[in-house]
Amino acid sequence: MRYGIYLVPAAIVLTLGSLACKPPKTAEEIKAETQAAFNEGYQAFKDGKARETNPYVTAKDAKSIPHKIQGWNDGWDKAKADQAAADQAAAEKAAADKAAADAKAAADRIAAEEAARKATADAEKAAAFKKAAEAALQTIHFDYDKAEIKEKDRAIL
Repeated sequence: MRYGIYLVPAAIVLTLGSLACKPPKTAEEIKAETQAAFNEGYQAFKDGKARETNPYVTAKDAKSIPHKIQGWNDGWDKAKADQAAADQAAAEKAAADKAAADAKAAADRIAAEEAARKATADAEKAAAFKKAAEAALQTIHFDYDKAEIKEKDRAIL
């Protein structure tokens, strides 16, 4: 009994001390918490939340969870970078599509101009041939109707 007064308080202190102190986290636990915070930050950006809304910064135990704070910020930054890259890729695709459409329009315009030029040349050629044929008919039969071409003159024409 003599030592009982010392043993009971010592046992109580040891018991309470072991309950109050948490064992240190392993590297795997820290990595898992960091990844979870990263995913939360990534989703927070997709939900439209600002970077300053990191819930771990304002937590009462913020000093003991810097890995969560950093993980959340990294997730938010990664989501923002992914969004910027997607926006830039979409802009580049739109610019490439516009350039392709402009090139096609230019090629179509050139083809239409060439077709019009060819049609005009064909029309001029036909008009010149018709004029030459009428001139030949006038020299052969200046006093006859054009429909009455003699048989021997048809070979000339």
